[in-house]
Amino acid sequence: MALPELAEVRIGTAEATTDPVVRQQTAAVLRSWIVDRQLELRVADGESGSQASARMTTALERIACDHDGQTVVVVGHVASLSVTLAQLCGLGAWVWGSPLPHAVPYLVERNPASWRCRSRPT
Repeated sequence: MALPELAEVRIGTAEATTDPVVRQQTAAVLRSWIVDRQLELRVADGESGSQASARMTTALERIACDHDGQTVVVVGHVASLSVTLAQLCGLGAWVWGSPLPHAVPYLVERNPASWRCRSRPT
């Protein structure tokens, strides 16, 4: 099942740019979201970290509720998953600089009170 909430972080009019200044700004904003937890920042007219994380959390909560007690594979995008899991699991600065690798399973668990990321693939 495809969930639109699992989309990559939206950076508005700067989407798909090759401008090195915008790319540098995007990296700085993503770092601020993950490391400094400054979720109000955004690139251009794109979504804030709060908006991206809320959107992704909604999808993950829905999946967890629909498949309670089951193991489920979720395929998403590196930036949106990274900012969301950093918030849900309290990953913070120790994950910065090592993005989630493509197509490598990453175990995330949810109990009624919290989310847990036991380890991070390298």
